[in-house]
Amino acid sequence: MKIWKSIILLSLCLSSPLSLAGNWGEMAWGVGSWGNAGSTTDTGTGDTDTDTDTDTDTDTDTDTDTDTDTDTDTDTDTDTDTANTGNTNTAQESILLAFDTQKDFYHIGESLTINLSETINTNRFQRVDLWVAVQVPSGEFLFRTPFPLIPFEFTPQVFKSSIENSETIHRIIEFEVPPGLGGMYTFYALSVEEGKNPITDSFTVFRSNIAILEVTLANK
Repeated sequence: MKIWKSIILLSLCLSSPLSLAGNWGEMAWGVGSWGNAGSTTDTGTGDTDTDTDTDTDTDTDTDTDTDTDTDTDTDTDTDTDTANTGNTNTAQESILLAFDTQKDFYHIGESLTINLSETINTNRFQRVDLWVAVQVPSGEFLFRTPFPLIPFEFTPQVFKSSIENSETIHRIIEFEVPPGLGGMYTFYALSVEEGKNPITDSFTVFRSNIAILEVTLANK
């Protein structure tokens, strides 16, 4: 039952990446910013009535003016500075993966083409790796390799590594459907933290949506 493996490996015709066409949109993870609650510093001198059985009207007016002016200025300045320093983390990343094909069922002799659009916008501290795999009708997984001469292997491996910014369409497969390959094929694509493995590491290393495409090939 391994004949499909050799057929796939011989039939897949990979081409160079194409320029991205159309607006695929974005899925962004905004790194939240937290502003500290504004603190006020009251430097009012307080009521220093110097009642010495003379005129108390003058003392009262002076205290009121001093407290009001000092509190207002101090509160405004302190709140403004705190708000500005609280929103220091504005890092953003945007990653979206999407498969594209003409239809979900192909007859023998028809041309099958599957593309993967990659829209990635990160920085050098948030680089990602791209993994692509296909589950064949037998239930086994084949992983897309970075090598055009051997496009798929059973060994789990990264397809494209250390991506910072990219807008690309990858040609995943392109061939004429032959007899004997009938069944459903499910394609997966996912970006993870640079150097991580989505199979052995937890889902916390995932950095994008999981793109999924199901295609059924006729057997005869």
